[in-house]
Amino acid sequence: MSRRNSQTWFWENVNGFPLLVFVLISALLLGIGNNLQRREREKRDLRLELTADQLARRIEDGVRARLNLIHMLREHWLYDLQHEPEHFFEMCEAYQRKFAGFQAINWITVDGVIEHVTPIKTNRQALGFDVNSHKDAGPIFRMAKQTGTFQMTPPLQLVQGGVGFATYFPVFKDEELKGFINGVFRIKPLISACLRNEAYPELLFSISEGEIPLFSSQAGIPDSVWVVEESLVIGNRTWTLYLAHEAPAEAALLTRPAGILFLLGWLLALGLALMLRLVLVRHAQKHEQERAMSILMENLPGMVYRIRKDPKWTMEFVSHGALELTGFSAEELMDSGSVSYIQRVHPDFRDQLRHAIRQALEDHTAYEVVYQVMTRDAGYRWVWERGRGVPSRRGESLALEGFVCDVSQRIRAEQEVIRHRNQLEELVAERTTELEESNHELLHEIHQRKQAESQLQVLLRDLEAANRDLAEFAYVTSHDLKAPLRGIASLAKWLREDYEQVLGRDGKEYLDDMEARVHRLFSLIEGILAYSQAGSSRQEKEVLSVKSVVEDVIADLEVENGCDISLKGSFPSILYDRTQLYQIFQNLIANAVKHVDGSRGKVDVFCRNVGNDWEFGVKDNGVGIPSQDFERIFHIFQTLEQGDRNEGSTGIGLALVKKIVERNGGRIRVASEMGQGSEFHFTVPKQLVGGITASPRVLIMDRNASFGLAAMRTLQREGYDAGFSTTFDHSWEILSISDRNLDFLVVEAYYLAHNTQEVDRLWEAYPDLKVAVCHTKPEENLGPFPRVLGELHKPLEVNEFKELFDLDQERLKV
Repeated sequence: MSRRNSQTWFWENVNGFPLLVFVLISALLLGIGNNLQRREREKRDLRLELTADQLARRIEDGVRARLNLIHMLREHWLYDLQHEPEHFFEMCEAYQRKFAGFQAINWITVDGVIEHVTPIKTNRQALGFDVNSHKDAGPIFRMAKQTGTFQMTPPLQLVQGGVGFATYFPVFKDEELKGFINGVFRIKPLISACLRNEAYPELLFSISEGEIPLFSSQAGIPDSVWVVEESLVIGNRTWTLYLAHEAPAEAALLTRPAGILFLLGWLLALGLALMLRLVLVRHAQKHEQERAMSILMENLPGMVYRIRKDPKWTMEFVSHGALELTGFSAEELMDSGSVSYIQRVHPDFRDQLRHAIRQALEDHTAYEVVYQVMTRDAGYRWVWERGRGVPSRRGESLALEGFVCDVSQRIRAEQEVIRHRNQLEELVAERTTELEESNHELLHEIHQRKQAESQLQVLLRDLEAANRDLAEFAYVTSHDLKAPLRGIASLAKWLREDYEQVLGRDGKEYLDDMEARVHRLFSLIEGILAYSQAGSSRQEKEVLSVKSVVEDVIADLEVENGCDISLKGSFPSILYDRTQLYQIFQNLIANAVKHVDGSRGKVDVFCRNVGNDWEFGVKDNGVGIPSQDFERIFHIFQTLEQGDRNEGSTGIGLALVKKIVERNGGRIRVASEMGQGSEFHFTVPKQLVGGITASPRVLIMDRNASFGLAAMRTLQREGYDAGFSTTFDHSWEILSISDRNLDFLVVEAYYLAHNTQEVDRLWEAYPDLKVAVCHTKPEENLGPFPRVLGELHKPLEVNEFKELFDLDQERLKV
């Protein structure tokens, strides 16, 4: 090992020498102390074993003496109990006063019931107690009864309170079991009495049976302190005595002269080691500082220097970083080396560097300069230098110390940043110009749009005025045209009344033809007026029962040919204008009746649920319509045959129906075969203006899945938006799928009775919710359920549901 390495190893391990001295002295003292401690421990353990044996014998003798007293009492029990019971009880109380630890001496019957207790004052609660019912004492008693031998319980909770144990001495007469003498002991006073109330302050002891603690001289003693274990045989049970010293042997040694000497010697060794360490650490710190400074300068990305203030500015110290920075070694730059650093500085920066150094020395401040220096390979490198003068005690500058590092990458990065900044400024200027041009075009477009909006408002006002004029024109025209028609009709009537005998057959036919044509023209005017008003936006929509509207249409029709008109299936309630819905069905049903064959004619009105629409239909068994006329019949003033006009057909009815249906978002079509009749179908969307639905949303809640599913399908076939669930959690999942409100809840009576909070949550979420309670037996006493609309019965009947729902139908009107 070289000298330098040896020095390095010494200073690196300088902390170990004081420790080594301290360890050697301490080891010597510990050896002496351990020997003394071992001898003292052996003496203490021997005394502890003798004491444990003595305590065990005392406790065994004390408990056995009391068990023998109860055994003696057994001999007198039967006789004294029958002849002199008072004498026996006095004897028991005398034993209890003389020998501490007794809780009671009892007489237990063969059945396990405590019949006599002594003393009665402190054990009254035990009188009449059934020992068999005690979880710990019961099994022991039954064992004594079964074997006929003495038995003793483990530690247990006494009926009188506290912890103790019980003994059972069977009493026989003429080989017949008469009962048991029961001795009950409290453990704490019993152990104290066995130890003759002597205190052992220097000892810790505990008594337990297995894992069950019986007695402890001090609470909270950990199991790790016990030194001696001694077994005690008490009756048919085995107890264990644990014994330990109150204070460890090592602590006791410190109070003795040997312990005091050991402590003084240990303190002396510690002081000597600390003094030696203090001296060595100071030297080690100085060495470490020098070494750290050397490593720091070697690892710096640059050159650390010290220059003597002389005419040549001689470098006294240069770090090894000079080689990487300039390409010259430290030896070449220092003292009388072959290279002068100041001569390697670029000529353009030498004067700047000299001026900065002189100014810093005069002001006693630091200087910072960025310049270029020539490297060994004749290339230039940008460097940053920071330095400061080193003053003497008198304030004169003795030298310069500083640091030089390579900043070529930073200078190039700054130049690149400047170049990019200039480019960015040019791009921003170009973009600003483009944005100004775009903004000008946008303002021009906004101006044009505002002009277009103004023109649109003018056109809308003109359109509204034209619509009003058209409506007024249609009304005035119809009124003005009807006046001469009424006059013509009146003239024909007067001619018929006044000249009936003169007219003859041809004259009457001419009058009939005149009246028919007047009536047809009157109907044509009414149809044109209705057609012009069909597109009006002034509609009074309400939730209507389609079935009720159809029935009104049928009642208003004058069916003279005996045609049978019937409604098939069920009809929903929809949101519609009553007058327009009436016009649709009136035209379709009237056309069907007109084209059937008298009494054999049959017209069916029906409804189907098709996705998001209700589809209504009117079917007849008339002559049918040619397929090439399916589109033409919906055009205004178009009829199938010229003869229709002579019979009062205007060609406006189906055009009016098509206009009403399409204005309300529906579609109309016809299906027909010649000789097989015709079917007209039109649709009404379920979801209409304002988000109001014409199909009520119903949720069925029942624990019986089969009933719930059947009820849901029944309502769905009738056009209701129905769902089913068995739990409230599932109900919330169903309701969260759609944004639609819940209209109607059919809930089993069980849920209302047991889940009132969840039902209240539904009412809070849907304030207009209508609830019907459903149950199996009509005679069930459901009790008062507030806010319940009515009751339904299982299985769910559509008519019963509709009747209950229709009772509240008027509240749904828009």
